[in-house]
Amino acid sequence: MGKTYLARRIHALSAYCDNRMEILNFRTLTDRDQRIALLGGGLAGLTSSRRSRLANRTTIILKYIDKASRFVQQTVEAICASGEIETGDSRVPLRARFIFIVSYLDKTGEFAPGLAKILNESPCLTIPPLRERSDEFVLILNELGVTLPDPELVSTINTYHWPGNITELKAYLRTLNGLSYDEALKQSERRELHRMILLVEEGKEFPLMEAVSRIIDGIVARALDRHSDQFSRAASMLGLSEREVRRIWKNSQRNLV
Repeated sequence: MGKTYLARRIHALSAYCDNRMEILNFRTLTDRDQRIALLGGGLAGLTSSRRSRLANRTTIILKYIDKASRFVQQTVEAICASGEIETGDSRVPLRARFIFIVSYLDKTGEFAPGLAKILNESPCLTIPPLRERSDEFVLILNELGVTLPDPELVSTINTYHWPGNITELKAYLRTLNGLSYDEALKQSERRELHRMILLVEEGKEFPLMEAVSRIIDGIVARALDRHSDQFSRAASMLGLSEREVRRIWKNSQRNLV
């Protein structure tokens, strides 16, 4: 499982589960957006029309807090220490619960000193990167509701290093979903294409022309199927000559024998 998935499970089993969990990803927010997303007001402070979400009884994931601005980190530190949110001339109690997600807890220079102390003194779960958990792939795929019938593709996925962890894996698996009739590639050719991409990124040797040929055969067959085996219309669709389409089709038929 991934960090966000685990946080969702913790929220679902908590007393806050009746309220929607919120996620603030500081890796993707600008400094101004970080302040507004966290505090609910403008840069000068909170406004009555934009109440801080920290006053709501829910779980808030502070994702990659190590990427937040120093002002935001110091603000979170002060809120955690006091248990209150400053709203102009008054204070309101902190009702939200934080779950911090960080890349590395032992990095120096990326945390405000007080926040680093809070994080180091809080309960911590360490989740190894996906590349170190290849033995869990079957469980992860089952949890995501994905079945991969191609053993070779499963083997390739198991050996890929997945720098984007679960997020990258989920994005990759979404491209392997069942295709509609209007898609250009059949499922088998689509798997072949993604297997080839993973092998290239891993720097492994494989028969490039053989893999590309299978993909081209599939595209040509799909074009002919869509145009009722009319070679001229399939050629026009693919930007090829009719002669080239016939050649590819004949070669693919010989490979089937």
